[in-house]
Amino acid sequence: MDTEVISAVTCDEIKKATRPVLSKVYTFVLDGWPNSFFDPQFRPYKERQHELSVEEGCILWGMRVVVPDCLRTKVLDELHETHPGIIRIKAIARSFVWWPNLDVQIERKVADCFICQAMKPNPPTASLHHWFYSSKPWSRMHVDYAGPMNGSMYLVVVCADSKYPEVIRMKSTTSTATYRFTRVV
Repeated sequence: MDTEVISAVTCDEIKKATRPVLSKVYTFVLDGWPNSFFDPQFRPYKERQHELSVEEGCILWGMRVVVPDCLRTKVLDELHETHPGIIRIKAIARSFVWWPNLDVQIERKVADCFICQAMKPNPPTASLHHWFYSSKPWSRMHVDYAGPMNGSMYLVVVCADSKYPEVIRMKSTTSTATYRFTRVV
């Protein structure tokens, strides 16, 4: 097990904390899971029973250390120490540690952190552009192409005032051809 991953928590601390907190899970991983075990607090572990193992007294899910209750705050604080944001914290955590509802706790930690909220990217809001109302028919038009249908392209022009559509079969969809036909409409 890589003990350099979590510098704030040592392998010995995890070993000691695992015994009282996850002692049943530890025993089940070593001796096998009972068939009629329905305690809901063990459900996340039971779902991963074939992927859990024990190494150096610590429970592992794959290559990730299962962190006991009493050490989760300490590990979460270390993951969050540099305020990298939800996505980065989850990526780091998923590489090294696991416990039930880890993602929810990370999201809560970041949401409650003033620094993370101040540093999160806020894209500029686009200003609203209100269309002017047309004063007479065909003073403003909506133009687009539809197709290809039956081997042809169709220029669709809609009057913004009356909502009346004009559909013109086009041989060419160049800007020159489009301009020529919108001038006619």
